[in-house]
Amino acid sequence: MLQEQALAIVVGLGNPSRRYKRTRHNIGRMVLERLLDGAAERGELERWQGAYELVRCAELGVILYAPRAYMNVCGEEVARLARWFKLAPERLLVLHDDLDLALGRLQARWGGGDAGHRGVRSITQHLGSGSFYRLRLGIGRPPAGLEAVDYVLQPFTAAERELLAKVLAQAEHEVYQLLDRMQRGEQQTWSLSVCG
Repeated sequence: MLQEQALAIVVGLGNPSRRYKRTRHNIGRMVLERLLDGAAERGELERWQGAYELVRCAELGVILYAPRAYMNVCGEEVARLARWFKLAPERLLVLHDDLDLALGRLQARWGGGDAGHRGVRSITQHLGSGSFYRLRLGIGRPPAGLEAVDYVLQPFTAAERELLAKVLAQAEHEVYQLLDRMQRGEQQTWSLSVCG
């Protein structure tokens, strides 16, 4: 059974309400949706209130998880799920938006601080550790006169959507690479650019 073979959890951060579905803050969930669409084998689990499925992904049993809690307080759900599957923080990959990277830039990293990202901060606090993998998905800084809190809750513009499609495809590929690196125990930072 897949549940007994769960080797990693991939968490796509975002806000659960339909009105946030295509906002910059939900880019991590957008990548998770792509992973779900491409999963070779799926087995939905019903023990949790969060939306998650156990899938076969990159030859591994991987839990793809979209917390139902809002991003800033999602850590409790993520930590409970990791404990239930008896997976250490080192078996967690968090996909999240990042204001410090331009749209079209990705950074895969092991550990580190939360860089002001409240979803990552919540997960770190509830796990009691920042020792997990992250895929930082650049969304860029807001234009002058627009607060960051308002910017992240806006949808991508029509002009950004073509690049966004490339970013999501590259991020999906990068998740497979990170799961492979996780299996080998590699713990470092890798950066790449989708748009050059």
